[in-house]
Amino acid sequence: MIEQVSATEFKLTKGAQKMTLRLDGGSWWVTTHNPCTRAYRGRLGSLRRFDTLSEVEGHYKSWRGISALHAATIAASQKETMKAQEQAILIAADSIEQLRKIDVFRVLDSCPRVSHHNPNGCAKAVALYIIKQRPELRQEVIDCMTEMGCELRIPVAANAIA
Repeated sequence: MIEQVSATEFKLTKGAQKMTLRLDGGSWWVTTHNPCTRAYRGRLGSLRRFDTLSEVEGHYKSWRGISALHAATIAASQKETMKAQEQAILIAADSIEQLRKIDVFRVLDSCPRVSHHNPNGCAKAVALYIIKQRPELRQEVIDCMTEMGCELRIPVAANAIA
């Protein structure tokens, strides 16, 4: 049975065989510990690199279905992120469509900012969400982020909207 450790790490134990699948640097790494590898390599397991999850599924029968599980995990995390951004908007408006220009600063200022002590701040994510959903508020968002002392780099896709 596949056990999800995090969004980028999975474990599989089947009898004496223990496998770990980890995304690192854009590649999927499979570490295998079984009686054969323990006899040959001691405590070190065998390590193999794959570019995609479909390659992992093709090479190891035990990992079949992992791409669907990972896709579901990514979709759930994106949904959570979207919920957090929508929650931030609720401070000033009932929905993103009802957000007024004068309320943009209040929404962004209420979000934790990314810093050394708070790497999970959401002000930048909420700013990009506002720009994506309401392109007419783009300049106001940029001005507010500048006033708050936050650097905002707008991705090319979001920049092309305006």
